[in-house]
Amino acid sequence: MAKFKPYLVNKSFEIKLEIDEVVDKDHLCRKIEYLVSALDTSDIESKFSSIGQNAYHPKMMLSIIFYGYVTGIRSGRKLAQACKENLPYIYLSKSYYPQKTALNKFRMENFLHFQGLFVQVIKMAEKQGLADFSFSVGDGSKIEANSSKRRTKTEQQFSKWNKSLLDDIADIEQELEEEQTSEIEREQIEKTIESKKKLGDKINAAIEVLSEDDTKKRVNLTDPDAPLMKGKKGNFDTYYNVQTVCNEDKFIGCCYVVTEGNDKAQLIPMINGIKKNTGKNIDILLADADYDTYDSIEYMSKENIKRYVPYRDMNTAFDENQFHSSHFKYQEETDSYICPNNEELKFRREREDKRRNQRFKDYRSDKCKSCEFQKQCCPKNVARRVISRELRQGLRDEMKQRLNSEEGKKVYKRRLHPIESIFGHLKYNLGYTNFLLRGLEKVNAEFTIMCLSYNLKKLAKYVKSLNILVNKRYGLFICRFQAFICKVILCEKNKKKLMANLQGSVH
Repeated sequence: MAKFKPYLVNKSFEIKLEIDEVVDKDHLCRKIEYLVSALDTSDIESKFSSIGQNAYHPKMMLSIIFYGYVTGIRSGRKLAQACKENLPYIYLSKSYYPQKTALNKFRMENFLHFQGLFVQVIKMAEKQGLADFSFSVGDGSKIEANSSKRRTKTEQQFSKWNKSLLDDIADIEQELEEEQTSEIEREQIEKTIESKKKLGDKINAAIEVLSEDDTKKRVNLTDPDAPLMKGKKGNFDTYYNVQTVCNEDKFIGCCYVVTEGNDKAQLIPMINGIKKNTGKNIDILLADADYDTYDSIEYMSKENIKRYVPYRDMNTAFDENQFHSSHFKYQEETDSYICPNNEELKFRREREDKRRNQRFKDYRSDKCKSCEFQKQCCPKNVARRVISRELRQGLRDEMKQRLNSEEGKKVYKRRLHPIESIFGHLKYNLGYTNFLLRGLEKVNAEFTIMCLSYNLKKLAKYVKSLNILVNKRYGLFICRFQAFICKVILCEKNKKKLMANLQGSVH
């Protein structure tokens, strides 16, 4: 009697699967598919023609791409492979097995539509109470560009590289003329020359960009939009600076990518992004000290946003320097300062710093020359100490007082968990530490897909057990029909009428 079930090696056999048995009705892929089916993709669908071979349905392609980003697979090659080997992907692709070229082409040709889909997901989240951004947290992070920092060069370095390249081409062409080679070797050498010439064209284009734009000192040959900036660990590389705003439910309401290395100018775009995507205003906004600027503080004040944004050295005591500017106390009633030696510094003039878009009021005292602490207080070779106060300093002082209050400390502690967990999940759980696409516009679209997929996964938790996969209209019809039947059966009078009608229809 056989001890084991038949085990065939290198023999062909049929695989018969019931999809409901291998992909549970509550599986994440089904929920993602259901949510994607509810999106309006008419803008994408209108781009396809009815002439020629039928294309893959956009919602099927989006389901595969979004589920891939949810599970950490974003390469077109790996997605295509998963559609042949991975049951959830086979379910999503309906056994069509799209190739990597089809997936990559769809993503590249429709990257401008992902922002609109992102907003649609936010609208879907409103029904579940996830899209309340009255309490918002903003932050940024650095993600590596798809380029090497070694190809980021100055105009002079590119010129030197181009000269070396032209010399190499000349030497190869001369050897090709002097030496006798076979046809195969000649073809390979000609391909090498052609590739070097194409590289030379790219170098000349980069030199032209640098010569025309005085603000740019360096440019990357592979991705001209990718700047060289300092990373979180202090290393310099080609990065993009990604920005997000989320609420306490860790739902992302705004996301975009910038090429600036710091976050100072990003608070106002964040506020406007939430307003544009949700149609509502922020009441409370939390961010770290990297976002502190007078412009953003003033803007939030005008928008009636309760702000919790500290600034550098906000609570530093500077005890080692008793004549630090923080020890000069401002008197609002007299519009003057009192120095550590209890002397008054009066207003002298108002000036403007156009480069930083700031206006200052300068204060000084006439008694500095006779003060015993002049050398310790005044800068070297300066007779009088001048204290400068930005005209919007009062707004910053108000925010400092709010942050240092007991309530303010409790509120600001609520900043870390929502926003940091998002970047932790994207970068460390899913491995999204670098972009696959190049160019600011395409990188922006790729980051939008990352955040959109993150939101879809959160939204999927609120999708109930999968009788919802039935179309809503048919589901509603079935429910009403069942209710009608129950009423008929329970009512004896209607039951008799029903039987009489049935007998009449038979006759």
